[in-house]
Amino acid sequence: MMNCKQATELVSQKLDSKLSLWQRLSLKLHLMMCHLCRTYARHLEFLHRVAPQIDEHIETHTNINLTPETKAKLKQSIDQER
Repeated sequence: MMNCKQATELVSQKLDSKLSLWQRLSLKLHLMMCHLCRTYARHLEFLHRVAPQIDEHIETHTNINLTPETKAKLKQSIDQER
């Protein structure tokens, strides 16, 4: 039986690569029983989906006038954090 730590690691890994059949089945079984890990999975999938849109949103909805150099530094910092 998979524990929550293993499940959250697989939830994260699933976003970047394909899981084996055994991993997918084990994760699915765990998520069926554990509402906390289901919530974590939904939140992580949401963040993974919207993160690429953040740069575009900031550019189009910000009234702050930043120099191109400052924008480049902020973008580089965000990219390093991802």
